[in-house]
Formats: sequence, C-alpha cells, structure tokens
Amino acid sequence: LFRDTGKIDEAIESLQQVLQRDPEYDIVVRAHLNLGNIYLQKKEVDKAENEFEQMLEIVSDQPEALYSLGALEYNERKNQDKAAQYWNRLKVTKNPQASNGKMQENVTSSSP
Repeated sequence: LFRDTGKIDEAIESLQQVLQRDPEYDIVVRAHLNLGNIYLQKKEVDKAENEFEQMLEIVSDQPEALYSLGALEYNERKNQDKAAQYWNRLKVTKNPQASNGKMQENVTSSSP
C-alpha cells in the first residue's frame, strides 16, 4: 500500500517493524521480499540483495529469494552467470512452492 502511494520510506519503516515483532515464517519472508523490492525501486541494490539473502538464511531453497537474487544479478548488475546460478538452484529446489507453475514459468522465460 505504501509503495503504491509513493510513501516508500514509510513502507520500509513499517516492514522493519514487522520483522522486529513477528516471528511467523510467512510474514517474515514476505517482509524481506517486500523490503528487497522496495530497495530495488530506490536503486539500493546492495540493501535489496541483503533482504533477499536473509530470506535464504531462513530457508536455503526459498524460491522467491532465489528468483529475486537472479533477477537482481541479471537486471541490475548485468551478471548473467551469477543470475543463472540462482535460477538453476531454483529449478532443482525441493520446495513445493517452486513447482507451482507460475514461478517456474517466470524463471524459464527470464533466464538467459
């Protein structure tokens, strides 16, 4: 909501508060994902990368983190090899979310 209304700094603050008070897996992962995307929007690539990597610290094969890190490397850093490494990890992950069709389709169409 904040991101859609242009209040990016308020969104960052709100999501950071969520991370401090809510230990539930889904909420924490979503908060890191949203923070990473907001930082990308602000062109703060290192901060975005940190948020996506924190997702992987929670679950090492978290599909949205792998996809987002691959996209960051491909789009922001122009590093196709590193992007492919993340996306290849996504293709072989055992996490059921990775085989939900839509995520896999995005990876297949975006990878070099």
